[in-house]
Amino acid sequence: MAKVNQKVMSMVEDELAKKPDLSTAELFEKAKAVDKSMAKLTKRQFNARYPLQVKRKRAPARKRSGGRRRGSGRKLAAADARRIAVRDALMRFAMDITSAEGKADVVGVIAGLDRYVDDVVKAAGK
Repeated sequence: MAKVNQKVMSMVEDELAKKPDLSTAELFEKAKAVDKSMAKLTKRQFNARYPLQVKRKRAPARKRSGGRRRGSGRKLAAADARRIAVRDALMRFAMDITSAEGKADVVGVIAGLDRYVDDVVKAAGK
């Protein structure tokens, strides 16, 4: 991640608080006055590193969409419960595999695979 100059960041925050529609070019010139090393950056790099980050912080939080899911809340709740139950069964399997210390233990876990399959089938049928 690129280093951020805190003096420049503070200046950009202050300037955008005073005048939110201030252009990147104007901010860039002010930043070069605060720290001469800013001249090494392109306007695009400067914008990405400073004004854009300030604007993102100040923007209201966006709601995340539920993706492609559609239907009644009850159906979604049941689907979520099934998904969680299947995930739990698979996580138990993964944890048992990773906690196996030797080849014999791994073979023992895999030999009991039917138990995990039964759990997944049962969870998917809820």
